[in-house]
Amino acid sequence: MSDILIAPVGLEFDRVIESVQFVAVTKIYLLRDTESKNNQKEPELLEFTNKFFNKIHDRWKSFYKKKLITVEIDFTNLDRIIETISTIIIEELSIDKACRIYVNISTTTKLFGVILCNIASFYPRNIIPFYLSTSNYLLPKIISQKCDIKEFEEHGLTKGPYKMVEIPVLPHIEIKPIAKQILKALYRADEYQSFNFHQITEKLGYNYNEQKDRQKVSYWVKKLEEYYFIADRREKNRHNVRITDKGVLFVKLFRFLKR
Repeated sequence: MSDILIAPVGLEFDRVIESVQFVAVTKIYLLRDTESKNNQKEPELLEFTNKFFNKIHDRWKSFYKKKLITVEIDFTNLDRIIETISTIIIEELSIDKACRIYVNISTTTKLFGVILCNIASFYPRNIIPFYLSTSNYLLPKIISQKCDIKEFEEHGLTKGPYKMVEIPVLPHIEIKPIAKQILKALYRADEYQSFNFHQITEKLGYNYNEQKDRQKVSYWVKKLEEYYFIADRREKNRHNVRITDKGVLFVKLFRFLKR
């Protein structure tokens, strides 16, 4: 069984480096923050994140060698996060189905952490999100002039000692193919338009006049409403449903994880 670390690099140095003190891994994916189309970032921000990335890469490259893999990602782009992390996970699981993938979610954006925990719910036995907790934050000290910018440039936003906190993730709810079909049909609609029950039944290729078909579709429409993957929208006294943002996220996870 192989142990792997996914280490995103934001405005942290010590907090990334210290990861390997808590988890003994044989391979590391080092994630570099970058820009994506229509999402430009402050040059000063990228300058700092690149400096930290290069320092960490130089520290680890002689030990991990070819097992240190660099990946570019936009930590503020939801689709890029899902696609990049899903690609890594699928690749590693194809090599070793029992592998454990540790992900440090304390070193970059909150969006990355939230998406990672959603992905981890599909693989609760394989993916372990963790957070390195500390009380030693440098930003308040810099603001109050108790330390200077050089200390930030050396350590990042935090210093140790750190404590590793594993983030518990609830297993993903397995839903039937028909429920995925309903979500995908609503997702493909222009601007997430709403549909009534009759339209949904026909979109899935079922016969609305057949009671068995109506019951099958009706059951999963209600289930998806309970999960808040779809929501009710009243239009001209008709009961229509539309896909929610939560449902959209689920469809994207299905697509990139090839579920």
